[in-house]
Amino acid sequence: MLAVCAYLLITMYAMFFLCDIKDPLSSQSTLGLMSVFTVGCSVCSGFGILLGLGVPFSLVVNSVIFVMLGLGDTCIYRIKTTDHSMMQHGQPSH
Repeated sequence: MLAVCAYLLITMYAMFFLCDIKDPLSSQSTLGLMSVFTVGCSVCSGFGILLGLGVPFSLVVNSVIFVMLGLGDTCIYRIKTTDHSMMQHGQPSH
């Protein structure tokens, strides 16, 4: 249940962070949604592979859910920062 709440909070934050109210056409809020979805798919597939190989479920394996969410979600902020700095220097962002 904690993992589900964490994913929901990160999804809402990522969508809010990437939302551009002034220009809805260039808003990248769906990028935040898809990023969290991709991390969720990678966690599920990773657990499926590990359980298929017979790796026992432990507390270390349980913490991987949050580590992967944190690492995977970091790419959103790098994209937003790069996009913002390119716009400041007059380069097209797309």
